[in-house]
Amino acid sequence: MNYTSTTRIQSAIAPEIFYTLRKMSWGRRNQFNEMMVKPFGRMAEARREREFLEDQPPFKKIIELRTSLENLVPPAEGAQDEERKAFVAKVDAITDEIDALAKTAPPGPARQIRDLIEEENNIDRAQAKALLDWALIKIEGLEIDGNPTPSVEMLVMEGPEKVVEEICKEISKRMRLGDTEIKNLESPTTSAGVAGGSGPNTTATSASETSTT
Repeated sequence: MNYTSTTRIQSAIAPEIFYTLRKMSWGRRNQFNEMMVKPFGRMAEARREREFLEDQPPFKKIIELRTSLENLVPPAEGAQDEERKAFVAKVDAITDEIDALAKTAPPGPARQIRDLIEEENNIDRAQAKALLDWALIKIEGLEIDGNPTPSVEMLVMEGPEKVVEEICKEISKRMRLGDTEIKNLESPTTSAGVAGGSGPNTTATSASETSTT
């Protein structure tokens, strides 16, 4: 039996990029789970604390308004002036309501929410770096600020976010799959791109971003 403990994967987001990962093993999977118990636990606690605060007024309403603002569909190209004006007026009305609510937000909870978001983002980055340190051997076809062989630290802090997310999701996915499923992933007829799984969320935001301090 000749076993290779690494696998080379082509990026689905940027096909010119290839990255080599260590294959999962029973020992390595358990090692990583033990290593990440504490940060995973703290991430869950911080998220629960933030969600509790965001469920209180006026933060809950601000979040609802921001969601409705993000879901607004702008007029199509060539739309009538009346339609464009109606869209702008709707955006302005929602924005004004958010600003008015933000002024009523108690500064203490608003600050707590921002601190929790920052903590979640810091944990996300630390988890991403730990995941990549643990499984990523090398990345090819990616040059960062003139460096053709970026370190994991540079990849996490300065590299393209979507590529980092893709690699982390791929590692996480392979940790959850069995040997047969992983072999199917690596077959020529199966895409090596992201197929589900959850990786780090590095862009946590909240209603507190619009509230006063």
